[in-house]
This record gives sequence, C-alpha cells and structure tokens, in this order.
Amino acid sequence: MYKVVIAEDEKMIRKGLVTIVDQLVRDFTVIGEADNGETALHLLAHDCPDVLVTDIRMPKRDGLSLMKEVRDYFPHVRIVVVSGHEEFSYAQQAIQHGVSRYLLKPIDRTEVVSAFDEIKAGLSEAEESYHEDPFIQQVDAYIKAHIDQDITLTDVAKLVHLHPTYFSQWFKDKSGKNFSTYVTEKRLKRAETLLHQTNLRIYEIARMSGYQSQKHFMKLFKKEKQCTPTQYRKKTFMQQK
Repeated sequence: MYKVVIAEDEKMIRKGLVTIVDQLVRDFTVIGEADNGETALHLLAHDCPDVLVTDIRMPKRDGLSLMKEVRDYFPHVRIVVVSGHEEFSYAQQAIQHGVSRYLLKPIDRTEVVSAFDEIKAGLSEAEESYHEDPFIQQVDAYIKAHIDQDITLTDVAKLVHLHPTYFSQWFKDKSGKNFSTYVTEKRLKRAETLLHQTNLRIYEIARMSGYQSQKHFMKLFKKEKQCTPTQYRKKTFMQQK
C-alpha cells in the first residue's frame, strides 16, 4: 500500500479527501492528517509517505512553503494540490515545485481518483527501475538472508563498497525511504507471510522477523497495519473461507 498524508485546514474537506482515498482509491491509504503546514512537515519526516495532498492556504506554514520543503528534503514524494478558484493564480508557482496534479475546490471525486491513478502508474514505473539496480538487488538479497538478525546500515554499506553516510543518502534518493524504514517494511512483510502461512506463535514470528522483543514487534505491526498480529491472522483466515 502506498502511503498518503493530507494537509488541509478545513476539517470537512480534509475528512472528505480521507474518505475518497480510503474508499475509492486502490493501493493507497491515508496514514496522517494535518490542519497546518508545520504538522504536515512533521508527518512527512516521521512517516515517509509516498503522496502529499495539500491545500495552498494553511496556518503556520502555507502550501507553497510546504511544497518547497518537500522538494528540498523529500524529492520522492508526489504532490497533489487542492485549492479554491480564487487561488488559481498560485498554480504556476505550484507547478514549479513539481506537483503531480492541481485540483480545484469543490473537490470532484472522479478527479481525485484520476489523479491517484496517474500517480500510481508513475510510482510503479519508478519501482521497476529501482529494483533493476544491481546495488539494490544486492541489498535486498542481504536483507532477505539476514532478516532474523541485526541488520545495520554500516554492514550493508560495506557490502556495496560505499561509505555509510554516502550509502544512507544514496539509498534514500534511490528508494525514497530511509534505510531503517525499508528494513522495517521487509521485516513486517516477513511477519505477514508467517502469520498467513504458519501456525507459529507470535513471539516466534517476532524473532524470525528480526525482533527479540515481542512487545516492540506488536507495536510496530499495529502502527503499520492498524491491527494486531492476532487480528491480522484472523482476518486473513476469514478471507480464505
């Protein structure tokens, strides 16, 4: 699932966008909402989403300022701008920040779905290019082989013969994610497979996914999947019936 952050100070519009994305748009989920630009920036830094949907006029930090920060520090993030007709003069400035789509209020559901369909195509193409990189293939193979062990950025940097600092920046530019975030996603994907395909206990799945602390594993899993490992297992079991 691709992750989305929505920044809009008008609560009714923000909630409407959340509903459209979660109910009508496939393969995307809203992981954070913000009613001002500062909160949106914090969410971007903390959760590393794939898409930012933002208004132009917001308290504390407006949409244009937010977009500039995104382009400087999170270049992989796709941006969708929503604004009123009276703000259309900002469109040219928004385009300079590389926005994917510019949507006018009142929000048209079909326009939102269309925008995300275009973004998905672009993200899929970028992922294909990313996974064709021989360095990335090496990194993926190493993570897979050591998924139940401690995996450090320094060890993987040595594997591809890069300085850890350079590797960290290179990896983020290439994948759009911090290395630690990427490893966590791989670990949780491993846990999903084990929950789905085995009857192992939760603490056993935690250890086989690289977590010595069952409590820490369950906290991360619930944050990512919005359900506990046990609930996830029950849900997948019901879907098989």
